Amino acid sequence: MICYDWTTKRCTAHAAYWLIQPDGKRNPGGWICANHGQAIVAEYAAKLGEHWTLQPIDEHGRAA
Repeated sequence: MICYDWTTKRCTAHAAYWLIQPDGKRNPGGWICANHGQAIVAEYAAKLGEHWTLQPIDEHGRAA
């Protein structure tokens, strides 16, 4: 899978993580590369005061 980040242009990095909302649910379409994932988690914590996390994706696309 390819990273879902669209901030400036489509990221072409391998998506290794699911983006997980503060309530523990997967963000719809939230598969993301490590770099964009860490940036989003940090930004949402700073700007929104929300604790988002990343969950590794296994080779079959399921959460590990």
